[in-house]
Amino acid sequence: MTSATQNGRNTERRRPPILRADAKRIDTEQHADRATARDAGFTLLELIAVMGVIAILAGIGIGFLSKTDNRADVAWTVLRDKVRLAHETARRTGRPTAVELLRGENTLAVRAKVLSPVGQWHLEPDERGFAGLEATVTGKYDESGRFGQCVRPDPEKDDTLVSVSTKGRERFRLTDGFALRIELWPEERRKCIVAVFGRTFELGLDAELAPRAQLTLAGDGVGPGRRVDVAAAGHPLPLRRWSSLELRHDGRTLQLLIDGAAVASAEARGEVFRDPQATEFTVSPRGSQIPGKVDEIQLLAYEHDESVTLPRDTEIHGWKAPIEFDAHGALRAPAVIELSLGEARMRRRVAPGGVLE
Repeated sequence: MTSATQNGRNTERRRPPILRADAKRIDTEQHADRATARDAGFTLLELIAVMGVIAILAGIGIGFLSKTDNRADVAWTVLRDKVRLAHETARRTGRPTAVELLRGENTLAVRAKVLSPVGQWHLEPDERGFAGLEATVTGKYDESGRFGQCVRPDPEKDDTLVSVSTKGRERFRLTDGFALRIELWPEERRKCIVAVFGRTFELGLDAELAPRAQLTLAGDGVGPGRRVDVAAAGHPLPLRRWSSLELRHDGRTLQLLIDGAAVASAEARGEVFRDPQATEFTVSPRGSQIPGKVDEIQLLAYEHDESVTLPRDTEIHGWKAPIEFDAHGALRAPAVIELSLGEARMRRRVAPGGVLE
């Protein structure tokens, strides 16, 4: 074998180590290039996460713009819900309700006004009283009541027929208005006092059994203000028959009702005076007893639910008096709401079913 051949084989044997070194170097350079590319950009997982954050932020932005652009719809929704609440409450409970608009310095708010029970007394011998308000009964029980048993004054005693202690009872704070309903069975025509609560109010019957009442409104300070009188002359209660007599004040009007029908009213704007010296609510008081039988007594007070402020810059036109529903859920008077907000101008009528259309 020649030396040239041997040199060629030696050269071939020396080449692999050189190639392996070159491969290692090339691989190292490619790995470095990939690392540089990764550091300069994002992985697929990172890209998905970023896109998700962008989508969330975009959604928030769109929702905000939508709310901003649809503030008129928000205002209508608030008005619609309050009107519907008042209508449904009146229809379900059989008690009048109202929706009021409150005008602030730079705001408009809306709230519902509903009647809530203060006390209800069925005048049964074993009755414990509504919400812990037990009544003291001194008369005679009679099984021929309108809804069960009833009571009548004891002819041998000149005592108050029914009395309820009101001392320290915030439930008897009737400043926003009230409704007093009493079931009566007169047996003779005679003047009497049906119910009295200090200087706050008095409900009675004249010599012909026609209802009459007086109410004291709150004054400018802590004392009493104007006294309002109302009488239903010509509308006497029938003899020997059950009648539902009601006295109601809604913040604007004092009304007398017989069996749910208004028979007399008087203007009485303002809050009711709460006599701080009154400690008892009495029915058929001593010295002026009812000439007959008394059954269920119900006293309710007007309360407001939480007011909701309308969107800023909302203007309501033509809405002066509250939107009122009677005890059957029917509108007492036609009502139209006109709203403007920015370029939006809308006018909707309150339908009999409490729907804005």
